[in-house]
Amino acid sequence: WVLVPIDDGKRTVVFYTLSADYSKVLPGAKVILARRAEADTAISIGINIVLAKAIKNEAEKGGKIFSGIQEKASDHNNAK
Repeated sequence: WVLVPIDDGKRTVVFYTLSADYSKVLPGAKVILARRAEADTAISIGINIVLAKAIKNEAEKGGKIFSGIQEKASDHNNAK
């Protein structure tokens, strides 16, 4: 996660990277991924869509789940 405050801290841009080996957590994934390589991309896109919607919903509710992340982003930017 990389959070970059913009507009004098009024908004934040979030950068997130996902890297996973689905064959370790999804039964049968190794066989599916071996036969259909595009399934890996589809799984990653699906996970990121769900994550983005959850973040948006929580942020719009003023969710405190992000307070620790926001503090770290502020600390990071103040150190520059």
